[in-house]
Amino acid sequence: MELNMIGKTVVVTGGSTGIGFEAAKEFAREGANVVICGRSGQKLASAAAEFAAEGMEAATFAGDMSRIDEIYALADYAAGRFGGIDVWLNNAGTGISKKMMEFTVDDIDTLIDINFKSVYWGCRAAAERMMGRGGVILNTTSFAVKMPLLNGGIYAACKCAAQSLTKSFAAELAPHNIRVVSIIPGFIETPLTAKTVEQRRGELTRSIPAGRLGRPEDLAKTIVFLASEAAGYITGVPVEISGGKYAVQDPWNAWI
Repeated sequence: MELNMIGKTVVVTGGSTGIGFEAAKEFAREGANVVICGRSGQKLASAAAEFAAEGMEAATFAGDMSRIDEIYALADYAAGRFGGIDVWLNNAGTGISKKMMEFTVDDIDTLIDINFKSVYWGCRAAAERMMGRGGVILNTTSFAVKMPLLNGGIYAACKCAAQSLTKSFAAELAPHNIRVVSIIPGFIETPLTAKTVEQRRGELTRSIPAGRLGRPEDLAKTIVFLASEAAGYITGVPVEISGGKYAVQDPWNAWI
């Protein structure tokens, strides 16, 4: 399928590892100009080196997406370097695991700043630079929007709010030829989930009809598709990429 990404400028927050990194590589393979953002200069350098090993280039930007000024600085950097922004993937996120009665004010502020405010301001910064040219904004949410996590209630609430933002922005930006879509990953093996996977792989897999946990590569091609003209009539909706997680109550029985 011709996805027509050659020469498009793509910004990926949380792009130095995991889902964001694999999506960024897939965009680059399709010919896009890619800007990856993360907080760690070391991780960004490692990511750029992996791009180079495949004969590709990634522009990097060290920034904290909980800060509005740094979100706008990222947008200015990408638009200034490549002449505009065509795709923006809000992928930065964080989690704090606590019981609902134990969260502190600082915990809640951190979760809201990264998982909600960064999505709002990322959408807004991207949209301002897409006016007159069109574009696509993608927001990574979580399976927690469908079923909250025990000890992750504030995270889930923020992700639900981010999904609601997706719908509102999609409606308001449609007249400007800007699509907005959210992505619901299932349980994906990333550096952030490595410890949980090591402890609970069998238990986690039992809820997934596909019979395995997801990998960042499982999301990357779908993300690029959603950003392409081939998905031009998809906006304002969540797209779940989960291997069918909880599609039925007892998917493991199919594997017996």
